[in-house]
This record gives sequence, structure tokens and C-alpha cells, in this order.
Amino acid sequence: MGQDNGLFDKVALQGEDVSCWKISWQPEQLSDSFHGRDLYAPVCAMLFRKETPPGDNISWQDKHGWPADLSEVIYLDHFGNVMTGIRYSSIKKSKGFTVDGTEIRYAKTFSSVDIGAPFWYGNSIGLVEIAVNQGSAASQLGLNIGDSV
Repeated sequence: MGQDNGLFDKVALQGEDVSCWKISWQPEQLSDSFHGRDLYAPVCAMLFRKETPPGDNISWQDKHGWPADLSEVIYLDHFGNVMTGIRYSSIKKSKGFTVDGTEIRYAKTFSSVDIGAPFWYGNSIGLVEIAVNQGSAASQLGLNIGDSV
């Protein structure tokens, strides 16, 4: 339960049994800044008691229409590592892919590949990241935010 600010989008897209509700219940007085206390805590208490809060059950996918994976560059760090919107868990390690004619293969660590070699790995937040050992994947592969991978 939480605000519709994108916080739960990744969790909902990866979950197997996800319910999304547009909750219509509100307390008599709802402060401008303490929704955790005034709104979320009472609704969580309802859920804990196995009560259904007033509202409508809606499909998460219908609400957002977002794909589970986004085959694009979503972030470039200052080292030139290229973060994608592809979930690491959705790709087999034996699979490689091609970026502008360059074969990108999986490697567990930077030292697993030759200096200057591009590779992909699963980063600390569970996304596919493209890197170059002792180099900039963004520069070497000519990748920018929004580019398809």
C-alpha cells in the first residue's frame, strides 16, 4: 500500500499475486503531510484484520500499461556504465545481445573479461547493466539515455 508515485511499480510488475486497489476510504480529517499516520496506517490495520478497505480493485497493468522490462538505456553513471530497464532475472546468462554490431556477453565481474571488452551483468538493483572493463561502455558503444538495447 502506498502512494501512486512509482514506488511499487517494479514490485508489482515482478509479483505473481498482486492486487491493486484505488482506495476510496479517507478519515474525517486528513492532514496534508501525515498520510502515513492518517490514511495508510488505518488501511493497513483493515488489511491486517482481513477486512477489505472501501475502494475498487483495478488491474495494475491496465492502470499503467507498462512493460515488465524496458529494453532501453535508463541511466549512465560517471564511469560510463550503462544501466538498462531490463530485469536481470528475465535473461539467461547464456544469452548475449548485440549493440550496434558489438556482441555483449554475460560476465560476473569486470575482471572476468579482457581489458576493453564489453559485457553485461546484473547490478545491485536487479537490472542488466552494460560495462567495459577499464573503459566506458557508453562511449565505446555510443549509447545514450533512451537508446534501445
